Amino acid sequence: MNITTVNGTTTYQATDTKTSGAQGLGQDAFMKILIAQLRNQNPLEPMKDAEFIAQMAQFTSLEQLTALNKTMTSYTEKMSGGTMADYAEMIGKQISWKNADTSQVESGVVQSIVKDEGKFYATLVESDARIDLSTVTLLQAAPITDTTT
Repeated sequence: MNITTVNGTTTYQATDTKTSGAQGLGQDAFMKILIAQLRNQNPLEPMKDAEFIAQMAQFTSLEQLTALNKTMTSYTEKMSGGTMADYAEMIGKQISWKNADTSQVESGVVQSIVKDEGKFYATLVESDARIDLSTVTLLQAAPITDTTT
């Protein structure tokens, strides 16, 4: 940060204060500028209360927006498909889906869950088919088969 005083007028110029790739000033940079203003103000013309209060309000707004951004990012990540553990309960259950090629409803029992390129797929028992979980229309208990015969 460059601070220049000419004829009693102080100017501030921030130099590359980007934080984490985001544009604009971060909280630390904002506080540094505010503290520099307070330290370098003209004692005969101190910063007016209204200006100081306005800058503190801006800082408070910045903190709240940062917290809101973190919350929304977390929410978006949770809502965008979840994790492998979220789909683990599907193993051993029967699913139904609409086949995109034939427009027929098909079903099968889930053997495992696979994540490929950010999407989750179910692999089926006795099949090499991979079913996109976003196309599943029904999840139910697998039919009971008689193993005594």
